[in-house]
Amino acid sequence: MQHSFSQKILMKMKITNKILIAALAAFSFACEDPEYPTPVPSTATATTNVAGFNFWANNQSLDFLYDNAAVGQTNLALGANSGSTALYSSVKTGLHTIGFDSTGKRTATTTQATFLKGKYYSVFATDVSAPLIVTESFPAAVDGKAQVRFLQLSASADTAEVVDTATVASVIFSSRAFRAATTTITAFKAIDAGQVNWRIRQNTKKTTTKYSPIDVVETFSAGKNYTVVLRGSVTGSGSLGLGYTVIQHN
Repeated sequence: MQHSFSQKILMKMKITNKILIAALAAFSFACEDPEYPTPVPSTATATTNVAGFNFWANNQSLDFLYDNAAVGQTNLALGANSGSTALYSSVKTGLHTIGFDSTGKRTATTTQATFLKGKYYSVFATDVSAPLIVTESFPAAVDGKAQVRFLQLSASADTAEVVDTATVASVIFSSRAFRAATTTITAFKAIDAGQVNWRIRQNTKKTTTKYSPIDVVETFSAGKNYTVVLRGSVTGSGSLGLGYTVIQHN
């Protein structure tokens, strides 16, 4: 079939229009906003780890509080800790009020502190002072070694040191003042795993707080972290008398 010149021009225009329409449709589709899935807010809460220890020799049991709510075990006797299934309890991070009370009264001793994600904090009740908070830095395990430190948390006792019972002159942990918690003092020391025979003794000669040496006979396991705490009262008796407590952290 023969087409006139005008018919050919008309056909070319129709084809061109179809191409333009298709191109415009493709461009319009490309310019549309992409469809993203509806965002779902995260319900995860950042947490940290805390443990409370009662070393306040005031003849009353204490609860460990985090924002005025008891954490872990309650009614802690002298030397006891808040640990339940584990020593440290998981709590929310941020600025929080932390402290201890004589069970049910909510009046003993508190402080505010900022707790960071993933850290471990040991919180000690010692006397009417604000709780002593130690940010833990647990060392890596060493074959055949236990990691041990010594804290003096008896309000009525003088400075103390730990020596080897057999030699006496061999100082294991040098002088510790009450509540002293510098990074050097709170650091753990690697010792040979097994039984130790140590003696906690007064480091100065103040007659007002004089106390007899305390023998420490304990077995420490390799790969474990321990704190030996001087606790109790120089003038106390029975469970409130001067003695020591061993905390196993892991």
